[in-house]
Amino acid sequence: DSIGDALRQMQEKSLTVNEMLDKQNNLPPRYVVIQLTETTWTPDSEIIRGSAYPTDKLMLEWNDRKILLIGKNHIKLGRSAEQCDLLVRTTGCGRLSPQDYPNTTVSRLHAEILYNGDFIQLFDRSSYGTYINERKPDSAGMRIPDSATVEFGDIHWKMEIQRCESKHSHAICQSCQAKKIKSLTFTRKDREPEHYLLVWQCCELGRIIPELLDWTVFFRDNKFFIRTPEQNFHYLRPGNTFRVNDQTVKVNYFQQN
Repeated sequence: DSIGDALRQMQEKSLTVNEMLDKQNNLPPRYVVIQLTETTWTPDSEIIRGSAYPTDKLMLEWNDRKILLIGKNHIKLGRSAEQCDLLVRTTGCGRLSPQDYPNTTVSRLHAEILYNGDFIQLFDRSSYGTYINERKPDSAGMRIPDSATVEFGDIHWKMEIQRCESKHSHAICQSCQAKKIKSLTFTRKDREPEHYLLVWQCCELGRIIPELLDWTVFFRDNKFFIRTPEQNFHYLRPGNTFRVNDQTVKVNYFQQN
């Protein structure tokens, strides 16, 4: 063929490789000679194990405690499962007969939380009031400080903001934005064994449960994954289990009774 004949003629004239390439590249546009180079690919040591499960809500269970994970920027809280992203369990809070006297100081839609990266704004939508460190938000809402006691009617929460202090050496962490809010954790001050984690970048579980020190949950591209103390990364999918000492962390679908 014409290409083969052209190459043989160039070889017979003892042209160098570069001269052959230059000459061949001057042929009509449909003929292009590409010089090959060797490429070596080394797998990243931080490759995530398992397959992804796209969701912005999951639940972890550990030692009879529930850790509810949400990755949404706008969250509604209250006692109505139809209206809210997080259902505030109210039955029997501070009451003598829990089965007969549900707590109605929490409204069906009690509050909304809005995250924008630099701060978290809380809006009161309740009938009985919402207070942040004993201050009631006005109609424009109120920013949640890095550590706060928040009251929904009779229910008191401890809320703590986690911020990205610096970029970590791990490849998966390098997209974290320094000084930005990465998560908000809040737990009830009564005996209800539930923890709510609003995760926008990552959340260190040891901040709320000391036994889970060095376990970190990440949220990226509508998927949750976890980093273990051994620096292994795993996607979180319903049905996954992880061993922590003599206990097991179970990953389940998000559900609130």
